[in-house]
Amino acid sequence: MALVLQTSTFDTEVQSETQLILGNLLCIMNTTIFPTFTVAILKAALDAGQVDTFDTTAFDQYLTRIYSLDLDTTLLTLTQRSRLNTIREYLQPAPTTACCGVEVPADTNTTMAFFAQVGSATFEHEVQAQFDTDVDCAAYTIELGILEVGPAPAPTVTPVVLNRFGCVADKWVFSKLLVDFVGDPSGGTYDFDLTVKDSLGATISMYNIVGYVVP
Repeated sequence: MALVLQTSTFDTEVQSETQLILGNLLCIMNTTIFPTFTVAILKAALDAGQVDTFDTTAFDQYLTRIYSLDLDTTLLTLTQRSRLNTIREYLQPAPTTACCGVEVPADTNTTMAFFAQVGSATFEHEVQAQFDTDVDCAAYTIELGILEVGPAPAPTVTPVVLNRFGCVADKWVFSKLLVDFVGDPSGGTYDFDLTVKDSLGATISMYNIVGYVVP
C-alpha cells in the first residue's frame, strides 16, 4: 500500500525535500530490500561500502526527518506501522500538539486500539487510547489495566502507562510502545481499567471499557 502524505506536505517550497524523504521511507518500507527491519540494520546498510561510517548524531537527525514526515497514519499497513514504531522506539520523540477541550475523560469519549508489531517474538502490540478532541487538556498520562476475558492471552505486564502521542485523524492519542502478551491476542477480548492523570500525578477520572476485541 502507498504511503499517503497529508496535504500540508505539498507546500510548493518544500516539495523537493518531501520527495527525498518519502523516497527514503519507501525504501525502508520495502520488504525485498529489508526483509527484516531494525534501526541497526538500516545503519549498517547505509555504512556498507563507504570510506567511513556515518556519525550517530547525524544518523539520528536523518531518522528524525524521516519519522517526522506527515503521513496519513490511518492508511498504514501493519508492516509500515511496525517499522515506523521501531524508529519511534529508538528516537523516543516528544509528543506532538494536543487537540483537546474541557470534557472529563470517560468511556463515551474514549476508543481503544491495538496495532501488532510485525515479526515480534513476544506478540508485541502498540496500545492506544484515543480521546475525542474535546477531552480535558489537563490529561497527561493514562494508567491502563488490561484484563483478558476467557481464553484471550494475558499481557506480560499490567497496568501499563500510556503517554501523550499527539493528534491523529481528529483524535487525541495516548500510546504505549510496546506491550507484550503471552500469546497472540488477535481475536481475543479484553477489558480495561483507565486512570487518567494530570502532569502532577493527580487523578482526573477513572473508568472502564469492556469487551474490546483485538483485530
